[in-house]
Order: sequence, then C-alpha cells, then structure tokens
Amino acid sequence: MRLLPLALMLLLAGCGGDPEPGADAAPAAVAPTGAAPATQRVAVAPMPADAAASRALLNAYLQAWNEHDGDKVASFMAADALVFDSLLGNLSHGRAEARANVIDMYLRAVPDGKWELRGEPVLSGSGFSYEWTLTGVNLGNWASYLRGKGQKINFKGITIVRLKDGKIAYQANYFDTNALATQAGW
Repeated sequence: MRLLPLALMLLLAGCGGDPEPGADAAPAAVAPTGAAPATQRVAVAPMPADAAASRALLNAYLQAWNEHDGDKVASFMAADALVFDSLLGNLSHGRAEARANVIDMYLRAVPDGKWELRGEPVLSGSGFSYEWTLTGVNLGNWASYLRGKGQKINFKGITIVRLKDGKIAYQANYFDTNALATQAGW
C-alpha cells in the first residue's frame, strides 16, 4: 500500500526524530495484555516552524468546512489538486472538480456538518494527516443513489494531505463507510 510509507514519512517529519523522554513529555495510555490501562509519559518533540504553519493551515481549513463555505474550502486547494474520497471511490482532478465531486457533496448531504479533530494531527512542512469525526443531520444526497433521509450521523475517518506552495496538492479521505451507510439507512 502506497499510503503507509506516506503516513510514516509524515509521522517522522512531524516528530523531528527520536526525542528523549523528559519534562516536556505528554501522557499516553498503555495497557499490557489483560491489565487495566496505565498512564505513562511519552516524549513530545518540539514542533518545527513548517509543521506549525501546516497546523495553522489545517485549523483554517477545518474552520472553512465548519462555516459551510464551499468557496473558502476550495480556496485551500491548488488549481491542479487531486482529491480522492472513499465514499464514491473517485479521484477528482483539479479544484473545480474537487469542489463539485467532494466539497459540494458533503455540504449538500450534511448542511449542518461539524468536523472535529480526534487527537493530534501528524504535521510536517510538506503535509499533514489527521483523524476526524463528522456529525450532523443527513438531509441531502451524497449521490443520486445515496439519498439523505434526515438521520443523525456521526462517523470517523482520516485525511491525508500533501501540500505544494501552501496549497493542498493531494488529499485522500478514508472513513468508515459502513457506519455512514448504517446510520443513513442505505
């Protein structure tokens, strides 16, 4: 799978190497087999400046989605961006196609949709990946054969983004399509 090396590269770039555990460590839950969860400190590397810029871009991007502003969401994408979405399994070529096939689809299907980060994103100067939850009421159609019926939805996914010149050059959205289908009554 080609995405695993990308995720590992983003993880390593975002971590800045192998930090030594110290005072700046963050708690992490560790559960040995058959034991109750324990808390242990895990080192957190300082965020490089380019990763901080990626975090600012990610925050602004999610804010645009949560404002339900398709023009603003599309403005984060390069003119020649490639955007893959696992629901329909299509690859959109260019900002205009991504707007029609992905952005407008989500905004139409869940007009009150709220995107929330789950945990900390993996950041570097060349991109980021993050886990998210989308909640809202499915009022519109995802596609002609996937009709909204007014059900509340709440499902998780992950997005992988590569940046070029401060814009999204590639984005892949993967999520629990079974949870969405069950909740939407398809």
